Amino acid sequence: MATVGEIMNTGMLKVALETRAGECLDRMLDQGARHAVVVDADGLVAGLLTDAALHITNPTLSVFSALVPVPTMSDETSVEDAARLLVGTSQDAAVVVDDDGRPVGLLAEADVVRYAPVLLDTRGRVVLRAWRPPVSVHPDSTLSAAFDTMVNHQIRHLLITDNGPVLGVVSFRDLLATGVTRDADGVVQQLLGGGPVRLVHEGASLDEVVTLMRTHDIGCVPVLDSNNLPVGIVTRSDVLEQIVQG
Repeated sequence: MATVGEIMNTGMLKVALETRAGECLDRMLDQGARHAVVVDADGLVAGLLTDAALHITNPTLSVFSALVPVPTMSDETSVEDAARLLVGTSQDAAVVVDDDGRPVGLLAEADVVRYAPVLLDTRGRVVLRAWRPPVSVHPDSTLSAAFDTMVNHQIRHLLITDNGPVLGVVSFRDLLATGVTRDADGVVQQLLGGGPVRLVHEGASLDEVVTLMRTHDIGCVPVLDSNNLPVGIVTRSDVLEQIVQG
């Protein structure tokens, strides 16, 4: 069984407690990072920052205002135990620390999903048993309205539909890239055309979903019914939950 140390991200963004929220957000956007590890004056983990939390924080305040508790683990923790830890928390990432409590890496849900085929091999290929209801947005909706919908629902993905088949998927990161949080705006339609939507139908196996996520580096997969209409969405969090449940 692989350990966390073999798959963690050692190039994580670290910031000090006194860093301003706006400055940290700019650094995250520039580096394409979703998380930043906050350290205190002794270099110990003080908590985690997410792009979503920073976007609703006064940019002039210190990052302490947006800090969220974060689970920690050793680099010798097994990947399977790490998956259980992530499922048992409200965060989608954990900080890997050394014996002194200093951060040496970051383990996100995406890292575990990339390793999921090994976990699935030990448990057998299971048919996807559940998914969450999809939240959708019309192509003519403004980007700012889509952003508000994500924040209000506390989700990171929206299906783009015109009261019919899925036309595309917009992620929180897609919206950030448009500058929507920096007073830019537009319509969701402009995010279409980036390639085919990766989909599964009801009754698909968990293996199929994981393969799509790993191959195309995507965070969710829409689920369609027999009429090719969306009935659900599977996220990385859902994959971890089903792996842990066995």
